[in-house]
Amino acid sequence: MNNDGKDYEQFVALLHQALLNAENITQQKNIKVELNKKIVDSHGVEREFDIYWEYELAGITYKTVIECKDYNSRIPLEKIDALIGKIRDISDLRAVFATKKGYQSGAKTKAEHNRIDLLVVREQDDSDWQNVDGTPFIKEIHVNMIIRMPAHITDFQPLLDAKWAK
Repeated sequence: MNNDGKDYEQFVALLHQALLNAENITQQKNIKVELNKKIVDSHGVEREFDIYWEYELAGITYKTVIECKDYNSRIPLEKIDALIGKIRDISDLRAVFATKKGYQSGAKTKAEHNRIDLLVVREQDDSDWQNVDGTPFIKEIHVNMIIRMPAHITDFQPLLDAKWAK
């Protein structure tokens, strides 16, 4: 089966839309996550980005693009260089890179110097539940408790003695 990366793009897009919804940012104008967005750069060249969203706040429009790579290895420097080339001639664009396996050190350095955010977006696995040194994090907490509530009245139906009432 050929992996064209479309499933991964959809996964990242749905995750980001859920995060935006959870943060209640959707009150901003024009916020919608779009797939395969085409943007024309300052030289008239049409560039396509895997994921795009924008919103307006205080009269300023914020634009974000995410490039997704569903690779089985860490992202090399060349892929960061390619993203830098795509965004160079598009003003006011925030770039993010998403992958499953991480980034080579040169790619991390280049992205940092060019204000590109790097994400590792994948489903969780067992390594998420331990520190880098192997120390396990708490994954589950089981608590057995006995709760003793103070006495309270659950039903009240008084019977009145007719003789007593007279």
